[in-house]
Amino acid sequence: MKKHISDFLLRGLVASGFGPVGLAILYLILHHNGVIQTIDAAEVCTGILSLYILAFVAGGMNAIYQIERLPLMI
Repeated sequence: MKKHISDFLLRGLVASGFGPVGLAILYLILHHNGVIQTIDAAEVCTGILSLYILAFVAGGMNAIYQIERLPLMI
């Protein structure tokens, strides 16, 4: 069970590293094209945190799908 939890955390951390980078690239593209002039710091923090959490869960779920036999409590 410890192996499954560590695998979930590792995959989640690897996947969540790309979310904030993708958001930063998107903001730079929008700024360069003149779609947005300024972004509030609260919007940036909310966007980065939400992407980080979603990417972490999506990356970790991949580890759960690879478990052939889950314990009954899970």
